[in-house]
Amino acid sequence: MNYDIISELPLFRGIDPSELPDIMQCTGTIPKTYERNQEIIPKPEISDAVGIIITGNVKIRMEDIWGNYTVAASLTRGDTFGESFGFGGKERVGISVFTTTKCEILFMPFMSIVHLSADDRHSHKVLFTNMIKIMADKNLDLLEKMEIVTKRTLRDKVLSYLSSQCRQNGSKFFMVPMGRTEMAEYLCADRSALTRELNHLRSDGIIDYDRNTFKILV
Repeated sequence: MNYDIISELPLFRGIDPSELPDIMQCTGTIPKTYERNQEIIPKPEISDAVGIIITGNVKIRMEDIWGNYTVAASLTRGDTFGESFGFGGKERVGISVFTTTKCEILFMPFMSIVHLSADDRHSHKVLFTNMIKIMADKNLDLLEKMEIVTKRTLRDKVLSYLSSQCRQNGSKFFMVPMGRTEMAEYLCADRSALTRELNHLRSDGIIDYDRNTFKILV
């Protein structure tokens, strides 16, 4: 396990790599490797754990009783998942996690992070603080997504999403972190309909784009 690389991930930021083996042992962290298009099934030893992506990409899906699903989140290196279930009391009904590439993932029991926060060691307190920051940021991301997907029309959803990306990048010229399929899933829209709407917006002189690079024109 390359602790220098792991120390660069948001959850471990500010922790010296030499202290990570102790943290892994104290928390009972388990490393797992998954192939592409594999479901990450919660097993007893990791069911209440936070998943930390070291390499690869992951999608979180929400499925209804008829088998229809939407992608709740697309995650990549350094992102985490499962923290809400580790701390909350609800089951993962209708929620599944799939890999979209080969992945290396660390599973760290959530309550062990909480228990470490009571320790006097600086690294343990930093770990807990980082976890709280990550959860707070995710809550803000969720609020932002709700603001976007609750727009009445697809055009308004696209404009709201691009406006958000513009603000985050601090420029009217930016790259979005999603391909067309992922963007359509994020906006709860059909991929073809999204492509048509982007073309309409470009024809109307509102935006210009080339693949994942966009420019706001007005």
